[in-house]
Order: sequence, then structure tokens, then C-alpha cells
Amino acid sequence: MKILHGTWIPQAGGEFIKNGAFYLWVETTERRRFRQPSQRHPRQLIAADLVALLTDELGIQPSTHGKLEGFISPQYFLLPSVNNQPLPSLELSRYLEAEVPEAFEFQYWQVDCYKTIASVKTGSYGSANVTNVIRLLNDLHFMALHRLADVQIGADLLFWYHYTQALKRIIWKDHYIPALKYRELSAPASNPSRSTRRKTARKPAPQSPNFEIYPGWEFIGEEYETTVREYESYMPLACVSGFTQPQETPEFYDLETLLRHFSESVLSDIVTHTYSTQAFEKQIADSIVYDCLHPTQPGIPWTVAARLEQYQQWQAWRDRIIRTQTDLPFYLCFQLQDPAKPEEAWQLQFQVASKSDPSLRISLLDYWRLRSNRQRELAKHLGPDFEQHLLMNLGYAARIYPRFWQGLETDQPVGIFLDLDAAFEFLQESAAGERKMPDKVIVPAWWTPQGRQRAEIRLKSQRQIVNRGQR
Repeated sequence: MKILHGTWIPQAGGEFIKNGAFYLWVETTERRRFRQPSQRHPRQLIAADLVALLTDELGIQPSTHGKLEGFISPQYFLLPSVNNQPLPSLELSRYLEAEVPEAFEFQYWQVDCYKTIASVKTGSYGSANVTNVIRLLNDLHFMALHRLADVQIGADLLFWYHYTQALKRIIWKDHYIPALKYRELSAPASNPSRSTRRKTARKPAPQSPNFEIYPGWEFIGEEYETTVREYESYMPLACVSGFTQPQETPEFYDLETLLRHFSESVLSDIVTHTYSTQAFEKQIADSIVYDCLHPTQPGIPWTVAARLEQYQQWQAWRDRIIRTQTDLPFYLCFQLQDPAKPEEAWQLQFQVASKSDPSLRISLLDYWRLRSNRQRELAKHLGPDFEQHLLMNLGYAARIYPRFWQGLETDQPVGIFLDLDAAFEFLQESAAGERKMPDKVIVPAWWTPQGRQRAEIRLKSQRQIVNRGQR
């Protein structure tokens, strides 16, 4: 029996500013003997056997940048141990029918690991190595369930499989923004041996920068925050036990910090290695978006004062988005209502719903008609300065769906009207709208995956009716 293990391991020496990699290793029933004293895990597949398993049984092909052996390296795992021997994992313990002792200690064990890497094209002639952990975990999960009788997925790898499935949905919805990571550096120490006279006699040396800024990408929105909190609550300790080097004081990574570092590193790999059009490149030229999409020297920080000003502008922009998406106590809702008669306009109605009580949902048409005392009562659920935040959030939504600007020509917006073509376009792109906006889109009940084909036929026939009426 072989147990597939794996986890995310950050590069050494940083506050999670640097990148990391996802490493796979295999635990077996066979116990190897190494020269004593040894930190090497006795139940691991060593490098040559690991390469054979990856190639022959798991179908992992070598990268175009080298042989698979080049991506095998020793990593260190802080594992429960007894009598200077690592305990088998729970999965292997069940297979061996071995009892897990009540008392144990944690020790570092050296394990031969495969760094999960894939080669992708970055241009007409160039290519780069990026992590392919999401696709790989999906393939491994399928093979372990359906094809490989003597291979089982460990709890750590199973956790990452389920987490990446949830993360994939958030990436698909475009809930991320360009990000700048700021790190303060300690000021250079002064030399007390120099005299005051000598200091004043010479021109002072230029000060080295006391900060570093790293361009990247980060997730944003309530769905991501909820996902992190949910998965952190049942994240196996094995997922935070991997290190590039053993630490002087054995200590696990913080669960939430590692989870976020993994998420943002994978996101940055995906975004920066995705093709974009020339028109889009021109549109974002000389912007932070371009800098984050095309870091000229990955891993090299910005240190000049002009970049610090850009960081401060970005931080203000990000804080505004955070307040908009997570801090406000209400959701914006957009409900599309089909007309009673084919020749009439469709209405896209603006609504709000309380986050604390989602059943409390009201259209803006009804809200503006309320007496002031009733509006103040609703403000207890919708938050202070509700109307100001409402108009601001409608403005953000209009940047994504420009037709909303039609409804913002008044200080009491209630919605917009759409003709048949615009309504059909909105229905077709409602999923895309939800991907880009944290707000809720409510379409007619008949607009389901099964009913879309019938709806398209019906809408086309309505077009014909309208066209005939206009002749």
C-alpha cells in the first residue's frame, strides 16, 4: 500500500513575501534502513522509486525544462514520533492495523519530494515553470478513486484537493485584484565611532531604502474569506508541517497564514501566465495592473520613493473595495423581471438585502416611498449612512455593467428598463455578471440550465413578434 501525501511549503526566510511550492511524497508499508543517525523517513519512497511511481503509475511527464529527477528534492516534515521513529499516518495505521499511541513527540524527518511543476508557454518562443497543483490534485483524486487499487490519498492531500476545488470556483468568478505587498525594513545602524566634526565635513552617504514592495495578486470578497475560515477549521496539522529546512525550535506554520499564502501564490501563477489581448495590454499600460501582470523581475522588490506613492494610492483603493464588499451590512440585488406582454420593456430592478437577515429584502422603488421614520428603522439593519453607501456601490456596479448608469441619473435610483436584446444579453451573461460582482443577480424562475434552450427559442420568437409589430 502507498499513501500519497503533499502540502504547500513556503520558501525559507520571509514573512510569506516570497513564493513557495507544492510538494508530493509517498509513504509505504515497507520500512527502509538508513545509516544511523539519520533524519530520513524510513517509510518513504526514495527519489528513484518516487520517479518511477510518478511516471509509470501516475502518468506525470517530465517538464520540457529537464528530467523529472530534477524536481525531486529533500524537504522536512514535523511529524509525530515515538522512540526516534515517525509514526505511520492514520491511513497507513488503519491498513497495518496498528494502534496509535496516546503519547508522542514531534520530530523533523527528511523526505524525498516531488515539486509539482508544469511548463507553460509565455509567448511565441518563451516558456516558464509554474505550479500545476489544481489540475494535478484533480487527476490524482480521480486515479486514486477509480484506477489505483494500491494507492490511497492521505488526509493532507485530500484536504488540498477539496480546498483547491473551492478556490477554483472563486478564481472563475474573478474575485481578485492586483496587490502590492509592503514590508518595512530596519534602518541601517549608525557608526558611533565617527566624530561629529567628521560627519559635518563630509557629504552624507545616501540612505538605503527602508522598505520593499512586491507586486502580486490577492483574493477579495466575502466568499473567499468565508472559504478560508471554513477550511481552516478542519485543516489537518500535516498540511502545515512541511519546511525547506528544519527549524531550531520545532513549530508549525499558522494555518490561516499558510492557507492564504498558498492561495495567493497559486492565483499569481495563474494570472501572470494567462494570455491577454494586445488591446487589453494597451488599456492597462503604465498602470499597477500591468506591473502586477508582468513583473519584470519576479521576486525583486520595488524600493524607490515613486513606488511608495503608488503603494499608498493602491492601499486607499483596496481599502475602499474592502469596505464595499465585506464591511457593509447589506447586499445589492438586481432582479430582472420579464414583461407581461412581448412588446413591453423588461425591468432590471435595484434591491437591497440585509446581511444579518437576508429575508429582509426590499426594492429601492419601495424604499424611496417609505416614510422617513420607517427608513430610519430599516437603517438599523442596513447600516449608518446607508443611502451614501448605496449610491457608491451602485456606481461600482455600473463600472462592470455600464447600463446601470442610466438608472443613476437621479438621486433616488430604482432600476433600469431593457429592450429585448439587452435583456437577452443580460440573461446570457448573468453568470458572468455574478463572477465579477459580489452582488446578487436574480433572474426569472424559468431561467435554469435545463430551460435555457427553451428560453432562447421563446425569446427569438418574441423578437419576431416585436419586429412584426414595428413594420
